[in-house]
Amino acid sequence: VRPKRLVLDPKTYQYKSNADSAGVVAETRIDGPWNKHLAGTIIVQRLPDGTLPVVEGHHRADAADRLGVDYVLVHVLKDMSPGAARVVGATVNISNDKGTAIDAAKIIRSAGEEELVKGGVNKKAKLFRDGRALAQLSDPVFERIAESGSGITPEIGAAIGEANLSEA
Repeated sequence: VRPKRLVLDPKTYQYKSNADSAGVVAETRIDGPWNKHLAGTIIVQRLPDGTLPVVEGHHRADAADRLGVDYVLVHVLKDMSPGAARVVGATVNISNDKGTAIDAAKIIRSAGEEELVKGGVNKKAKLFRDGRALAQLSDPVFERIAESGSGITPEIGAAIGEANLSEA
């Protein structure tokens, strides 16, 4: 597919909270050169109107467009809601330790751990383990940890969740 056909809609599909309007996290932006052997497959969803929003691979789709790549390899998801497609993208990212533990915990809290496991998430991935532990925290404790500058790091939060300690 030509990169220009891909639609970047991170509000709907990107699970990483620190991404820009293209779904790209500045620290991991791809500046080139383009290597088709390393680019892998970009996961997209075909909507009824024929548009192809990126589900997983926002960085690669953005780079391919900026670098003038002719074609990219895509895997097309059909017959699922945007929310279900977002879980597919998050599962791929979490299995590859991409994103933050807070991001992983948010998707686990919203979609349920079972959905990610059913989707084949790598349960041994550190990001999944930390996200699962954070997801077990009560809402007030999780929200405090998710706020930057709260004084409680996600690592400490994961330890609290893993130990199954009370909110107090």
